Amino acid sequence: MRNPPKIGHFLFHSLLLIFFVFGGISFPVEFPSVEPLVAFEKKSQNAQELFEDSLRLSRCEEGGVSWKNSAERFASLCVRVSSADFMSLPEAERGERILNLLYENTLLKYSEKQSDIHTLFENGTYNCVSSSVLYALLSRVSGLDVRPQRTARHAFCTLYTSDGQKIDIETTNPNGFDPGKRKQVSSGKYLVVPKKNYAGRTETDTEFLISLIARNDVVQLEEKNDFARSVPLAAARLSFVEKNSPQNLEIARTEFFVAAHNFLAFLDRRSEFVSACRWCGIVGERYGTEPVKKDLEASLYNAVVDFLNKNRTAESRNLLSQYSGLISENSLESLESMIFMKETEISVRTKSPRDALGILEETSKSPVAKNPAYASQIES
Repeated sequence: MRNPPKIGHFLFHSLLLIFFVFGGISFPVEFPSVEPLVAFEKKSQNAQELFEDSLRLSRCEEGGVSWKNSAERFASLCVRVSSADFMSLPEAERGERILNLLYENTLLKYSEKQSDIHTLFENGTYNCVSSSVLYALLSRVSGLDVRPQRTARHAFCTLYTSDGQKIDIETTNPNGFDPGKRKQVSSGKYLVVPKKNYAGRTETDTEFLISLIARNDVVQLEEKNDFARSVPLAAARLSFVEKNSPQNLEIARTEFFVAAHNFLAFLDRRSEFVSACRWCGIVGERYGTEPVKKDLEASLYNAVVDFLNKNRTAESRNLLSQYSGLISENSLESLESMIFMKETEISVRTKSPRDALGILEETSKSPVAKNPAYASQIES
């Protein structure tokens, strides 16, 4: 991860612009920054610091109106859940009261994709991540042992009490404290919140739960091809997890490379194969080359084939030389053979029959001729 091989000098703190020329027309290809949108220098120590981190990962402008309003609302809730009367309640009752408090005038409308904390306070919309983050933070203020749970598509919380109880909290439902328990909601009527979406649950920590805010936003930004914001946000999440939840670092790191790969796929769809190679180089220099090795090899193959189809052998060889030390020997040998065969084909086509025969005789003695795939072409 540290001190990866150097490929060249790159600028990381702004969008990188690389100009390509096709048919005499130049246009820029914008590369996202691979630096974190927000860098987290130290581990957060308490609920207040983690709340501020949740705003940062929500891309809320620090010190702005929304930041201040959200901070005031959170502080008001903290006062409620840490009052003497509140703290005197049994743990289970305290946990249920926190959920009830949130549904008084904070959590107003469920919205599947709304993970941002400042938006939650602005208009009351929430999803499983944003509501679980707020519940977990307030529970910490109230002295409760609440541990977030996650599945592939859901997040919720579990309260551990000192007398051995283990109570799930479905934070997206006002009646979600202890799902499955019958609750009287009006005269003669009872409600049961079913325990669903809990298959494959994994217990995690509040810090990693907070990081899911950024993970969800990254996915939504990618749907809009907004890689200028998705990649730096994925890097910010990685920075946050590294400082605050190192046991989950590999998950965040893997998902950062997924974000980087998704921009690569965007370049491939536009047939910008040279640009894709350079993107792999940028990511590899900053975060290590091994995770992007396969992507680089695929991008190099596409770029070389594209050049060779246009008889641009010199450019294909020059590109390969830039990245030859970062790909496997098998990939390097295969690409070199492709270029060599194309060079031979062009030479034969432009020479007299006698000279062409001489070129082919020399080619038959080359290492490339030992490859059965090319030997048959040379013989024919």
